[in-house]
Amino acid sequence: DHRHLHHYLTRRSSDLFFIFTEQATVLSQKRALVLGASGGIGSAVVSLLVSKDWHVFCQSRLTFDYSHFGANSQKICALVGRPQDNEFWERIASMNQSLDAIVVSTGNLEFVSSLDMSEGQLQAAFACHLTPALKAVQFARRQADDLAGTDRSIDVVFVGSTLCHEAEADAGPYVVAKHALLGLHRAVAEDAFGLHLRTHLVTPGNVATALWTKAGLDAPPQDPPPI
Repeated sequence: DHRHLHHYLTRRSSDLFFIFTEQATVLSQKRALVLGASGGIGSAVVSLLVSKDWHVFCQSRLTFDYSHFGANSQKICALVGRPQDNEFWERIASMNQSLDAIVVSTGNLEFVSSLDMSEGQLQAAFACHLTPALKAVQFARRQADDLAGTDRSIDVVFVGSTLCHEAEADAGPYVVAKHALLGLHRAVAEDAFGLHLRTHLVTPGNVATALWTKAGLDAPPQDPPPI
């Protein structure tokens, strides 16, 4: 559940924790947009942020109930929409809310060999993993322009995978999309040099989320607890 993943991200993904706490003294009220907030890792990110007194805009494709966050649910604004669509970002812009971070935790998981995957399967993987990341960066760049002359910046965090760097059999669309996400991260890091925009890529290993059951597979074994 989200509490287990919150623990996982806090204890096992220290880079992610650092990104969200580094500028803690810059603003008394910090705001983040989390894409894929209803997913396993996305929900854990939301849990981590609200526990640190962030105010979070949570995107999901369908209506999602955040009441399980208890009192912290007051810090959450639920947004239903598709981050692949320009209309979604126009809606975000119309809210006139200055963001400190955007977390991209969208994705899909379809197990098929790279030798057998179709063009449609590859496009679907890119639409889930890459397009929201690209749209997030482009939105952040526009906001970064407004931060010129200040000591603030906006952070865009891509939630990747160990398969950004490696490969696995029978996971063709996923592996290709995650490698492309790594490429986007590196390209943006170069192109955003000198701007008030920073990009980050975190690459966790297997995490037991609903993506595995949706793919018809048993959840992966959990990492051993920290020593």
